Amino acid sequence: MTHDLDSEIMGYKLLVDFPDFALYADEHDNLVQRYSMDLVAKYDLEDKKYKFSPEMMAYLKNYIVQYKEAEAEKKQIIKRYIEQQFLKQ
Repeated sequence: MTHDLDSEIMGYKLLVDFPDFALYADEHDNLVQRYSMDLVAKYDLEDKKYKFSPEMMAYLKNYIVQYKEAEAEKKQIIKRYIEQQFLKQ
């Protein structure tokens, strides 16, 4: 998936690129959820921003590593868990 970075998100680095959104983090444990351009065009979705404690960010990064190393079926389970535990507002 391709995400256009603008000045709003500079200073953040890509953590993971899921099929429908990507997660970016900065050095202060701030997280940005950026939706795919298709979803933005279709549903007018905006970036979501989160602030985590260092401990929560470490847990999230651990799940992201597991996601990247997992097989396809397990990836869906881990992605769903990340959405439910870290990306709810």
